[in-house]
Amino acid sequence: MCFSSFCIFTRISLSLQDTMSQSDLNNNRPSKKQGYNNYVYYTGLGFQMIATIGLFAFIGYKIDVNKAGEVGLYTAILSLIGVCVSLVGTIYAVTKKNK
Repeated sequence: MCFSSFCIFTRISLSLQDTMSQSDLNNNRPSKKQGYNNYVYYTGLGFQMIATIGLFAFIGYKIDVNKAGEVGLYTAILSLIGVCVSLVGTIYAVTKKNK
């Protein structure tokens, strides 16, 4: 059974390769410039996430220092809020870019 499904898959893939010309394959590939733009875009999103989380954590740290808190409750809470805000922003940006 496994061998027969492998044969069917091989025949289908070979027939598809025959029907597609080399120019069709080249047209489906993204250009190098588009690849670099995507790389820069997603790297920027990563740095934006780091900055957002860091800003919220810094604000929480400053609140903890001013309130003389030993536990660091505000730092932890605002860090988690920063993670949520950055994830929502990243998901929004990625879905907007893919449309």
